[in-house]
Amino acid sequence: MSKKLLTCAAIFFLVQVNLFADGSIPRDPIGEVANYKLDRDPHRTSQSIRQGIVDLKVLRYLPQFQSGGVYEVELAYDVLVSMVGRQHGKKLIEVPEKYFTQEFWDELRKNGAYNSDQFKIKHEGYGDAKTMDGRVYQHCDKLYFYDIKTDLSESELLDFIQQLFVWTLSGLGFDVSPYSEVKDLKIRGFFKDGVPVLHGVKLDISGTVDGLPAKAGLDYIKQGTNSEF
Repeated sequence: MSKKLLTCAAIFFLVQVNLFADGSIPRDPIGEVANYKLDRDPHRTSQSIRQGIVDLKVLRYLPQFQSGGVYEVELAYDVLVSMVGRQHGKKLIEVPEKYFTQEFWDELRKNGAYNSDQFKIKHEGYGDAKTMDGRVYQHCDKLYFYDIKTDLSESELLDFIQQLFVWTLSGLGFDVSPYSEVKDLKIRGFFKDGVPVLHGVKLDISGTVDGLPAKAGLDYIKQGTNSEF
């Protein structure tokens, strides 16, 4: 190879390193899969939920020139609820590409908070998290999601949470409308770099439907299939 070609190759390499080092370009998460299992601990999950799994998979990138691109994430769920039975299906969630950049995480850690029109995040420091499969994830980011706008009719993620909570309360014997809105929705979690999709290790979701409390706790399961109870 000539000296000229070597020089060009070196310059190209350095440019790529600098671009990715400052976190301004998101990683390519397409194909990443994260499997989660519902924890039946009554401190985390309403007791009518007998078993449950949730799988996330990044399907494709969708450019949106006005607001920036999004990644389409498939959420597949399979839950067993007392008095309701087995409920399973899939949702498609659009996640803004900025959430996949290192820059987003660096700014969240530096500022201690993130505010958007749809929700707010508070960075609550760091901690170790142990999942149900016995793995320990050290020095995780502890995040608190709050002030979540739950009247977003086009949000498939909120639609899934609303359905899960309605099933949960129905399983406890309450007469809840399937169209009732989730109120006071909050999510607390441990997040770790390297965990696929959105870095979630432990997620605890809580809220109310028709004034009745419901909650669900999920743990990331690193290996193997999550397709059966």
